[in-house]
Amino acid sequence: MLIAGTFETANRYAEELNRVGASSRGYGVLKIRATCNEESLKHLNDEAFDIVIFTSKNAVRGLMSVAPQPLKQRISACEVYAIGESTKRELEVYGLRGVKTPPRESSMGLLEELEAKGLQGKTIGVFHSTMVNKALIDGLRELGGKVCSFALYEIEYDSEEALKLLQDIRRSPQA
Repeated sequence: MLIAGTFETANRYAEELNRVGASSRGYGVLKIRATCNEESLKHLNDEAFDIVIFTSKNAVRGLMSVAPQPLKQRISACEVYAIGESTKRELEVYGLRGVKTPPRESSMGLLEELEAKGLQGKTIGVFHSTMVNKALIDGLRELGGKVCSFALYEIEYDSEEALKLLQDIRRSPQA
């Protein structure tokens, strides 16, 4: 079984499958590239968030690795949501506790969770990739929130690793 994704994710899935007897290999055909630095986050010093949302582990790493301490402290004082348990665990690595995750681990699951809460008059910081699900941002606004959307990283295609994957597919007896 051949698994494509980021290096971390593809290899993690391949290892898990190999543990249960599958023959699999991961290919890191996608790379994460940070698009922010401490300087680019200075404008956040003026934002007072009520709610903060992290859409992925990479968003957590992208912000927490460069955010100044005062910003980290302000975020820890907010109501923090993570899309997915692995994102929540990554936030805990950086010392955030009480992070909430929606029962359905997706942007739509989070919107369902927040719909009952009501966001009228709330300022919401959303930290994500350049490929954010626009329905999340639009949905938060439709629920009455003032949304501050921050792309912290982009996902790039690794052509060398993709070529390796294609060569292995070609050599496969099932091809």
